[in-house]
Amino acid sequence: MKAFVTCSFFLLIVFAGNGQDKSNKITVTESNCSFNISTIANLLAGQSTANAFSFQVLSKANSYHVYVKGANSTGTTTPIPPNKLGVQVTSRTGAAATYNSSKILLSTVDQALVTNGSSTSTGATFSCTLFLEPLDFSYVPGVYNFVVTFTMTQP
Repeated sequence: MKAFVTCSFFLLIVFAGNGQDKSNKITVTESNCSFNISTIANLLAGQSTANAFSFQVLSKANSYHVYVKGANSTGTTTPIPPNKLGVQVTSRTGAAATYNSSKILLSTVDQALVTNGSSTSTGATFSCTLFLEPLDFSYVPGVYNFVVTFTMTQP
């Protein structure tokens, strides 16, 4: 079997809150956000990629929260639901922030990723592992694209 399923990852960033300008932003740096499932064992076992991407948060406000959500994949006739894709923040550098270090299976509803982030001129950078949960044979071979949305709010 050549490539059974290839999953790529697209990021969409949205801001919500007061005082939005260039000082309020999320910058995402992708390292390896794709999965290539070339064996049945990979299909049934799921996969993870450590340090798949990182994101840096700069906030003008004294505190901020970052949320994450997903959508069904695109690219084939049988979309993969967002709860087959997971994100886990594994480390933080820079400004103080409380983050959810548990694996979060994505859904179409915002889920808290970072809470009580504090502002500094250099911000905080979060490294993340990306997960693809085990799939089954109902997904045809092809390329599946996911959109993951990060939203920053400033209470």
